[in-house]
Amino acid sequence: MKGFVNIPTPFNALILGFLLSACAGEDLPTAKFYQRQDPLSLENTVAVVKTTPAADSMNVALTTEIIVDFSGPVTWGSVDAFRFRVEDEFGLPVEGVTSANKERTQLRFSPRRGNLVRPLKESTVYTVHVRYLRNDEDILVSPYHFQFRTKKQDAPSGNFNIVKIHPDSRVIFPSNKIGVEMNEGIALPTANDLPDPYCSRVQYADLFQIIVVRVYDNDGLTNIYPIQGKACVDKTNPKLIVFYPDADFPIFPEVSYVDIEIKASDGLRAATSDEALLEGRRESRWVTPNPVTILGWLFGGQAPQ
Repeated sequence: MKGFVNIPTPFNALILGFLLSACAGEDLPTAKFYQRQDPLSLENTVAVVKTTPAADSMNVALTTEIIVDFSGPVTWGSVDAFRFRVEDEFGLPVEGVTSANKERTQLRFSPRRGNLVRPLKESTVYTVHVRYLRNDEDILVSPYHFQFRTKKQDAPSGNFNIVKIHPDSRVIFPSNKIGVEMNEGIALPTANDLPDPYCSRVQYADLFQIIVVRVYDNDGLTNIYPIQGKACVDKTNPKLIVFYPDADFPIFPEVSYVDIEIKASDGLRAATSDEALLEGRRESRWVTPNPVTILGWLFGGQAPQ
């Protein structure tokens, strides 16, 4: 066009940059703009300070809850299944429920389906993403990602059943607890009547029918005493469920025994195979007084000190 000089294209950027620098006398604000968008460069931002399990942990229990602690409160409205996400090694999200403490400085993810605790898969690397959360000043929380590996579980038998009732001797003391050992880990439901999902008077205790039978004579004259209590899955051995009586088993001068019945139930399920307990078991134990009680009887009251 008339009045314009055609400048070869390679020189356009060089000349334009020279002219802008000469006019402005300072750097363009591009670097400052990107700095504002980088949450790691912001002062006073909230950051992750601790995780459970710790990053790169091995042999993590399959019933573990994932906990992330922050240096300050996070806005609950910014928490969702994408911003706080637990994935398996295929990138698939783990089904569960996220909760926060009162101060909103801790997020907790519980693997769960409905009211049933769903264990993690064995020998699997899980990745936890914490990203795009915001603090109370609406500033992005520093992103954090970590991984852990679950432990290898015993291979399921394909048939969820009772292995042993404890104590496995023929006698039981009044203060004994009753344990039922399964061949697989037990799925943990969320207890409605107790805050601890390992223990319940409803979900588990209804499986137990514990009766102390007092035998008066050889003609079959007896009296029965139902025993109430709660039942808990052992936290160190998820294959063991333990019945805790509300009081010691009563003892009598006559012969007495404890009738232990574990009922088949669709509600008691294996954590790995998700099979129900289809076959119950019934056993008996003779009630034997503690040695201190026997000495008390011999000496007409309390045992000598």
